[in-house]
Parts: sequence; structure tokens; C-alpha cells
Amino acid sequence: MRTALLAVALVGAIAVPSAGAAPACKNLLVDPAGDAEFLGTGDTAKPVEDGHVVDLLSADLRSDRKALTVVIRVKGRNPEGGTNSLDHSWELAFSTATERYIAFAERSRTGGDLFTLYRVVAGGEDDSTASAAEGVATTVTGTVDDLRGIIRMQVPVDAFRADGGLGRSLTRVRGHAWSGATAYASGGGVGTYGGSDSGSTNTSYVVGAKSCA
Repeated sequence: MRTALLAVALVGAIAVPSAGAAPACKNLLVDPAGDAEFLGTGDTAKPVEDGHVVDLLSADLRSDRKALTVVIRVKGRNPEGGTNSLDHSWELAFSTATERYIAFAERSRTGGDLFTLYRVVAGGEDDSTASAAEGVATTVTGTVDDLRGIIRMQVPVDAFRADGGLGRSLTRVRGHAWSGATAYASGGGVGTYGGSDSGSTNTSYVVGAKSCA
């Protein structure tokens, strides 16, 4: 009998969830799937090549004493889609108390990756709308996994010190993904096509807080 009672007690203990279990993280920015916009001329029925790569899904920020980590997620390239022949860029724009910045990642059609931090000088919320932006003198590192759809960048916090630092929170977070237009045959003529998607959030990132990044 004691053995049976012990077995029941153990089953009951396993079935009860831990009161200290950490809740799942919540993405800072979330954008619906399947809303990438066609960009181009000519045959508008032409599908966006590897359009999944510009279908923005979510984005997050995370900071510590050394770096600001930026993570952008897209649907991810179709593994059966073949070689990607377009230029692509992904960016996350955000504001400190004094400045607006853009963390920018680019993959060229030749396969090279470039990561840059920009400061918005005039107008607009991101690279697609800003009338002027200048590169910040710092080294941004990153990776682009277009198959899994994850773009990750790390920006040294020292890059923000001259403008007052990151401050307490980062606001007006906006993500943007874009694919460069290319030429294709269209009814005897030539058309161009590409894709674009963007999303934003009113939620601020509290500097130093944990996140999904």
C-alpha cells in the first residue's frame, strides 16, 4: 500500500507545473505573415523571388554593458527556391532620448554581407523614408541566415555615447525588409521586380531588460 501511495504522490507532483516556471518571452515587434508588397513594373503577376526573405515577422532588442543586440526575423527563404539573385536589406530603426538610429544589414546578390549603424539626420522613420542618414563610426557585427530567416546584429554601446548613450528606453521601433529590383522578360519587354515589408510597434524596449533576442 505504501508503494502505491508513493507512486500516486510522485505522479501528482509531476503533473503540477512549477510555480517558478519562466513565462515565454514576448516579441517587441510582431508583423503579420504574408503581407510582403510586390515592387516592380511589367508583369505584376510575377512572384517576388524568394519573397519569404522580405516577409517581416518579428524583431527584438537586447542590451548589456557591451552591446546592443538587434534580431530581425523573416519567414525564411524557401529551400527549394534556388539561388537568390536579388540584393536584400533588413533594418530596425529606434529612437533614444536624443537621436534616431537605424541598424542596417545588407546581403548583396554576390553573397557579401554588410552591417552598419546609421543616425537619421533629417526626416523619416527608417531608411526607406528618411531624407538623410549618416553612418556612425563603429564596427557592427552580424549574421544573416536567410534560410532560417534570422538576421542578427551587435552594435557596441560605445557607438551611442557621443549622443548621450542609449538612455533608459528605446522607442518608435520600426522594422523594414526590402529586396532590390532586377530585370526579367515580360511579354517581349523587360520588367523589374522586388519586394518590401515593414512593421512597427508602440511598445518601448527598456534598456537592460531581458527579451526574445
